[in-house]
Amino acid sequence: QTVSDIINHRYARFQNLKGLGKVGIETWEERFRFSEVFVLDTPSSFRLETLGAFDQPSIFLTSDDTLLSLYSKKHNTVYRGIPSQENLFKLSGINLSVEDMIFVLSGNPPLLRTINAEWGIFLPEQQLYYLERLSLQENRVQRIWFDTTLSVITYLREHSLPGGDMFLEIQFDDYREDQEEYPIPRRILINRPLDRTLVNIEYEYFTVNQDVDPTLFTFQPPLDAKIHILDDVHEDELGKLVPYDEFRVND
Repeated sequence: QTVSDIINHRYARFQNLKGLGKVGIETWEERFRFSEVFVLDTPSSFRLETLGAFDQPSIFLTSDDTLLSLYSKKHNTVYRGIPSQENLFKLSGINLSVEDMIFVLSGNPPLLRTINAEWGIFLPEQQLYYLERLSLQENRVQRIWFDTTLSVITYLREHSLPGGDMFLEIQFDDYREDQEEYPIPRRILINRPLDRTLVNIEYEYFTVNQDVDPTLFTFQPPLDAKIHILDDVHEDELGKLVPYDEFRVND
């Protein structure tokens, strides 16, 4: 079985994840720290609850395949829009598609829909296998470092074509196995150098491929909440990560 086959098999085996962890977001000018409840369900449903005082949910970020929604208790404000990569980036600082975010938070690489060429080489001194995948349709190259001892991905980069600029870097560390023997990295570092945004996730607890209530992915805010439609508001007007201002870290 090739490394490429192992990665594809891992994609196919993942269904969902429920967990609790710490999140840090660093932009070129601000830093945020908070605790987060994670519920992820393939292909594109999730619920993230940001915990405030006394570990009570303060921010609810959900996607149910058709609608991306964030509710801030502090502001009594709702942000809604299509579940696009642009909208997810506005609300979370994670510049990935919803589907790719779910894969990355479960220790998988972003999915290349079309692979035109791939090659790899074993690096015996590090016990790693280097795999490179090329997608002409998506104009990107994916470079993966695969731990052959644990059969997991430890590091990956994605570069644009034709220029070759690196636009995504991900590190996976400290893999743990749940009761279903699906290894999940306890620490995930997502770097988007062109955005100057770094997202650090450290799970404290998780379960994988257990039953998930589908109603979790739709959140009904209070009737008196103020509503912003993301697709009608420019990012500069919205102010990226404004709902998280209570979690800003002051130097």
